[in-house]
Amino acid sequence: MWMTRLLIMLIKYIKMKNIDLECVNTLIEKRLKLRREHNFEMADKVKEQLIGMGIAVQDTKEGSIFEVVI
Repeated sequence: MWMTRLLIMLIKYIKMKNIDLECVNTLIEKRLKLRREHNFEMADKVKEQLIGMGIAVQDTKEGSIFEVVI
């Protein structure tokens, strides 16, 4: 029940901030591809775009983690 409420709040927040989820998804996919290709300079530029849109990016050994910054 609380997870549903949290998800609803997150969706409302995303809509309020006018975050384009399709654009975010495209940028995430692009960044992951660039990192696989070891093009870290361009991947960092995409990361900055995501951060500017309110999406936090954390790189770990297991992969990248993306979160909406509230």
